[in-house]
Amino acid sequence: KALATVTPLAEKNSDHPIVRRTIRNTHSGRATAYVRLGRFADAVTDYQAAVKLSPREDQPRLRAALATAQLRAGQVAEAVAEVDGLRKLSGWPPATYYDFACVYAVGAGKTAG
Repeated sequence: KALATVTPLAEKNSDHPIVRRTIRNTHSGRATAYVRLGRFADAVTDYQAAVKLSPREDQPRLRAALATAQLRAGQVAEAVAEVDGLRKLSGWPPATYYDFACVYAVGAGKTAG
């Protein structure tokens, strides 16, 4: 319902920072709900939308969540590729490095190389 409410505003004011942030947060929140419901493919779609709507400095956190959702949706190669880019960034908390290692561990058994 939130997206249905703000989408008409976004079409008229697509560059307005508050509108973009509201739509981003709505996609991110719905993605989190989808993960909790086990609807991982739907979560992937919403995390991808949230990343696109985010300023550069906010993208890594959402991309990390995206990688985990991709892995759980069976999109192993995509998850590994996402983590390959993210692991080069510094400042991750230890738990996130663990999540990255989990993606690699699953990916090692599913993908060539």
